[in-house]
Amino acid sequence: MNASIKSQIFTRILANFQGLLDAQVFASITRELDPVKSSQVMPSLMIYDGDESEVSRDTRGRTCEFPLGLKILFEAPTGLADKKDELVPQIQAIMETDIQLNGLAVVVDGGEEQPFINEIGSPVGGALLFYTVQYRRVRGDPSATY
Repeated sequence: MNASIKSQIFTRILANFQGLLDAQVFASITRELDPVKSSQVMPSLMIYDGDESEVSRDTRGRTCEFPLGLKILFEAPTGLADKKDELVPQIQAIMETDIQLNGLAVVVDGGEEQPFINEIGSPVGGALLFYTVQYRRVRGDPSATY
Protein backbone atom coordinates (compact mmCIF):
# COMPACT_ATOMS: atom_id res chain seq x y z
CA MET A 1 0.00 0.00 0.00
CA ASN A 2 1.20 3.51 -0.81
CA ALA A 3 1.88 6.10 1.85
CA SER A 4 -1.16 8.02 3.04
CA ILE A 5 -1.74 11.58 1.81
CA LYS A 6 -0.95 12.86 5.30
CA SER A 7 2.34 10.97 5.31
CA GLN A 8 3.12 12.38 1.85
CA ILE A 9 2.34 15.90 3.16
CA PHE A 10 4.86 15.51 5.99
CA THR A 11 7.46 14.02 3.65
CA ARG A 12 7.06 17.13 1.46
CA ILE A 13 7.30 19.52 4.43
CA LEU A 14 10.44 17.80 5.72
CA ALA A 15 11.95 17.89 2.21
CA ASN A 16 11.21 21.62 1.97
CA PHE A 17 13.23 22.22 5.15
CA GLN A 18 16.16 20.02 4.09
CA GLY A 19 18.11 23.04 2.82
CA LEU A 20 18.16 24.51 6.34
CA LEU A 21 19.62 21.25 7.63
CA ASP A 22 22.18 21.12 4.82
CA ALA A 23 23.20 24.75 5.50
CA GLN A 24 23.53 23.89 9.21
CA VAL A 25 20.94 26.49 10.20
CA PHE A 26 19.38 23.64 12.22
CA ALA A 27 21.15 20.66 13.76
CA SER A 28 17.96 18.60 13.76
CA ILE A 29 14.63 18.65 11.90
CA THR A 30 12.17 15.96 12.95
CA ARG A 31 8.51 15.03 12.87
CA GLU A 32 7.20 14.44 16.37
CA LEU A 33 3.95 13.42 18.04
CA ASP A 34 4.52 15.12 21.39
CA PRO A 35 4.50 18.93 21.23
CA VAL A 36 6.04 19.27 24.71
CA LYS A 37 9.03 17.06 23.87
CA SER A 38 12.39 18.79 23.93
CA SER A 39 15.36 18.21 21.67
CA GLN A 40 18.82 16.99 22.63
CA VAL A 41 20.52 19.11 19.95
CA MET A 42 20.02 22.76 19.09
CA PRO A 43 18.96 24.59 17.14
CA SER A 44 16.20 22.18 16.25
CA LEU A 45 12.93 22.26 14.36
CA MET A 46 10.22 19.88 15.49
CA ILE A 47 7.13 19.42 13.32
CA TYR A 48 3.87 17.99 14.58
CA ASP A 49 0.21 17.80 13.67
CA GLY A 50 -2.87 18.26 15.81
CA ASP A 51 -6.37 16.83 15.74
CA GLU A 52 -7.76 16.42 12.25
CA SER A 53 -11.32 17.43 11.36
CA GLU A 54 -13.50 16.84 8.33
CA VAL A 55 -14.38 20.05 6.48
CA SER A 56 -16.61 18.55 3.80
CA ARG A 57 -17.32 15.42 1.79
CA ASP A 58 -18.62 14.58 -1.63
CA THR A 59 -19.10 11.47 -3.73
CA ARG A 60 -15.36 11.13 -4.39
CA GLY A 61 -13.99 11.63 -0.91
CA ARG A 62 -13.38 13.95 2.00
CA THR A 63 -11.73 17.28 2.65
CA CYS A 64 -9.92 17.31 5.99
CA GLU A 65 -7.78 19.84 7.81
CA PHE A 66 -5.37 19.77 10.70
CA PRO A 67 -3.22 22.22 12.62
CA LEU A 68 0.48 22.05 11.85
CA GLY A 69 2.84 23.09 14.62
CA LEU A 70 6.45 24.03 14.06
CA LYS A 71 8.52 24.23 17.23
CA ILE A 72 11.88 25.97 17.02
CA LEU A 73 14.30 25.40 19.93
CA PHE A 74 17.62 27.16 20.24
CA GLU A 75 20.31 28.26 22.69
CA ALA A 76 21.62 31.79 22.84
CA PRO A 77 23.66 32.85 25.88
CA THR A 78 22.63 36.42 25.05
CA GLY A 79 20.11 37.71 22.53
CA LEU A 80 17.34 35.09 22.58
CA ALA A 81 15.05 37.56 20.80
CA ASP A 82 17.65 38.19 18.08
CA LYS A 83 18.11 34.46 17.49
CA LYS A 84 14.33 33.99 17.27
CA ASP A 85 14.09 36.88 14.81
CA GLU A 86 16.79 35.22 12.69
CA LEU A 87 15.19 31.74 12.55
CA VAL A 88 11.42 32.39 12.43
CA PRO A 89 11.36 34.26 9.09
CA GLN A 90 13.32 31.45 7.42
CA ILE A 91 10.67 28.93 8.47
CA GLN A 92 7.81 31.22 7.44
CA ALA A 93 9.39 31.84 4.03
CA ILE A 94 9.72 28.11 3.30
CA MET A 95 6.18 27.29 4.48
CA GLU A 96 4.63 30.18 2.58
CA THR A 97 6.54 29.59 -0.67
CA ASP A 98 5.05 26.11 -1.23
CA ILE A 99 1.50 26.70 0.05
CA GLN A 100 0.11 23.89 -2.13
CA LEU A 101 2.75 21.44 -0.93
CA ASN A 102 3.39 20.24 -4.46
CA GLY A 103 -0.33 19.62 -5.09
CA LEU A 104 -0.87 17.44 -2.02
CA ALA A 105 -2.61 19.99 0.20
CA VAL A 106 -3.14 23.69 0.79
CA VAL A 107 -1.74 25.71 3.66
CA VAL A 108 -4.92 27.72 4.24
CA ASP A 109 -3.73 30.08 6.95
CA GLY A 110 -1.18 30.58 9.65
CA GLY A 111 2.32 31.63 10.37
CA GLU A 112 1.44 33.04 13.76
CA GLU A 113 4.39 33.12 16.10
CA GLN A 114 4.40 32.42 19.83
CA PRO A 115 7.84 32.96 21.37
CA PHE A 116 8.81 31.26 24.64
CA ILE A 117 11.69 30.69 27.03
CA ASN A 118 12.27 27.43 28.88
CA GLU A 119 12.80 29.16 32.22
CA ILE A 120 13.68 32.63 33.43
CA GLY A 121 17.41 33.24 33.06
CA SER A 122 17.92 30.17 30.88
CA PRO A 123 19.81 30.51 27.59
CA VAL A 124 17.25 28.19 25.92
CA GLY A 125 14.23 29.58 24.11
CA GLY A 126 12.22 29.19 21.00
CA ALA A 127 9.08 29.89 19.09
CA LEU A 128 6.00 28.02 18.01
CA LEU A 129 4.53 28.63 14.57
CA PHE A 130 1.08 27.40 13.65
CA TYR A 131 -0.48 26.77 10.25
CA THR A 132 -3.68 25.07 9.10
CA VAL A 133 -3.30 22.47 6.35
CA GLN A 134 -6.26 21.26 4.31
CA TYR A 135 -6.21 18.24 2.01
CA ARG A 136 -8.57 15.97 0.09
CA ARG A 137 -8.43 12.22 0.02
CA VAL A 138 -10.25 9.72 -2.11
CA ARG A 139 -12.83 7.66 -0.26
CA GLY A 140 -11.43 4.18 0.28
CA ASP A 141 -7.91 5.18 -0.75
CA PRO A 142 -6.10 7.28 1.88
CA SER A 143 -3.03 7.45 -0.38
CA ALA A 144 -4.79 9.34 -3.21
CA THR A 145 -5.91 12.93 -3.53
CA TYR A 146 -8.25 14.50 -6.04
